[in-house]
Amino acid sequence: MGQANPLVDENGYFLSDSSLFLQTKPSVEQVMREVDAQLERLYKLGFDIRYIDSHMFSEAYVEGMDEAMAEFAVKKGLVDHMYFYHLLPDMGRLSELAAGLEDFENMPAGARKNRLVDFAKNLVTEWEKIPAGQYFIVVHPSLDTEEMRRTGNAGVSGADVAKSRARETEIFSAPELRTALETAGFACVRYDEAAREKRMTVPELLAEMAKASGNKG
Repeated sequence: MGQANPLVDENGYFLSDSSLFLQTKPSVEQVMREVDAQLERLYKLGFDIRYIDSHMFSEAYVEGMDEAMAEFAVKKGLVDHMYFYHLLPDMGRLSELAAGLEDFENMPAGARKNRLVDFAKNLVTEWEKIPAGQYFIVVHPSLDTEEMRRTGNAGVSGADVAKSRARETEIFSAPELRTALETAGFACVRYDEAAREKRMTVPELLAEMAKASGNKG
């Protein structure tokens, strides 16, 4: 990629925030060529790719990208993530519950287990209050590695990103949480296992996310 490529910064790295496309102004054709190249690369490496998710809603900043991504998903036989955003009525509540785990990795093993059990019970209690149905939640499981520590941006340091995502890996893969959810009748499904609903546009989804998060602005 050359220096003039609107998808990368002056060092040749992809832009750290999709809103920067408002400054670099890539065409939808440039974006989709890159999406296609990345998908083909993954296929050649042997990955079983089943769905497509632009992540961070770049469609909001590149005219025509929303429609292009929908067409691309159909062409490639991939699940389009925009059909599955039935949000929890109060996403902010999940963040409040998770806030009690911010020092999780520094706790002794016994205290960690107790905190996990409490979190699982509280989560089940909250989710039992909402109508039955299929809901979308997002977590970012990863490991605290040197590579992950290089993913920070102006809003958050790479060290904090790596730390928080390693914490999510441990919490959301914990047997205590899985057992509590299964016992209460909750099931986690992938995109290719979920029931498809009405496809949302990115502006519609962003408005719904703001509403569910308690942010009216």
